[in-house]
Amino acid sequence: MKHYQALIGRAASSMTQRRGDATASDVEGLDGLLFMGNPHETVPRALLLDSRLGAVDVLGWQVIRLLSNSDRTTAFPTYDELEPLLRSGANRKASRKTVARVIAILRLTRWMTLGMKARNTDNGRMIGNVYVLHDEPLAAGESLALDPGYLEYVIQCSHHGNRAVAAVAECVKQELADSGVLDTPTRLAWLDRRARQQIDTEFPEETLSPEAQFPMETQSDSPSFQRKLSEFPSETYPSSQRKLMRNSMGYDAVSDASRGTTVRGNTNSVCNTTAREEPQASLVWSWPLELSSDQREAVSLMLTGLPNDVRQAVVDEAAGRLEAGKVKSPMAFLHTLAKRAASGEFQLTQFGQSVADKRCGSAPSKPRPMQNRVVPLETPQPLSDETEAKRQAMLERLGIRR
Repeated sequence: MKHYQALIGRAASSMTQRRGDATASDVEGLDGLLFMGNPHETVPRALLLDSRLGAVDVLGWQVIRLLSNSDRTTAFPTYDELEPLLRSGANRKASRKTVARVIAILRLTRWMTLGMKARNTDNGRMIGNVYVLHDEPLAAGESLALDPGYLEYVIQCSHHGNRAVAAVAECVKQELADSGVLDTPTRLAWLDRRARQQIDTEFPEETLSPEAQFPMETQSDSPSFQRKLSEFPSETYPSSQRKLMRNSMGYDAVSDASRGTTVRGNTNSVCNTTAREEPQASLVWSWPLELSSDQREAVSLMLTGLPNDVRQAVVDEAAGRLEAGKVKSPMAFLHTLAKRAASGEFQLTQFGQSVADKRCGSAPSKPRPMQNRVVPLETPQPLSDETEAKRQAMLERLGIRR
């Protein structure tokens, strides 16, 4: 990452230099642009195959790539430069809303990343942003490593006024929840994805159905071929979506296959069990971990798939560290804790334990092992003479002597 950070620093230095030479009217065009990709490839295939992008979004990537310098670092094109290049017709410029939509969707789909927010070291004012353009979309884990505010940006865009941006944000949010936010693809996964894109391009008709991988003559002999249940004889593999015939010879004990999860046959036994996921409980946000609603939703998305107690422990640990003054950026620290929790390396420290004790309303204490509680027996009270006489008479009738 040191070489990447060096390029980011170089782009920020160029942006700072332009800041000193720019007039007041040129302040808008001070953002930096860094291109990370193959300079000899004009248009990536994955860009054209990305179903999340519209035609204007694909054109926007090409225009931004066109305006980048050969040394891969340049000033990010201004709205005035992008409006005529994103035109929808002859002598018609694109609106500023269209330009903003293109930039937002490219960042949402991770074709472009916000690499750095440069500030003036003297007064802390924002100088500009450094954007990184990629020749393939990054994985969610990679994007979070380069842009810690990516998840929060996705949540914000899900409430965007532009319907196209909001729709893409919802699609991306669902992708992150399904695939795992913190998953970083390995080299083999990357190669498999590239191969899949090439297959979709060269053999579009054969990718419509998984059965098209083999001719009809060899489909039944292929070990990877999955035959439908309805193609098998009903005596051996009955469909779980329909009732068994009452006169079935092999299933006299089963009246309705759709009511159970186990179907017994003459020679085979099929058992389908569905694992129920633990419902995610709402997190408790303790002081001083004060986050906005979008930030909280982003954190919840980061912790998707983890057990409820681990999710709450991560939040408690961040609140405890923040209260102790050991954390400057809560969102970045929460991202680090979420990565540790996903890899099984997270451990709750005394800072998080103190917050958990306060939240539960108990005094801070170390967890003690459960012990069996011994309850003393009550001392028997002496019986009266009359009661004792009746007791002795009953014992004599029963033939019991004491």
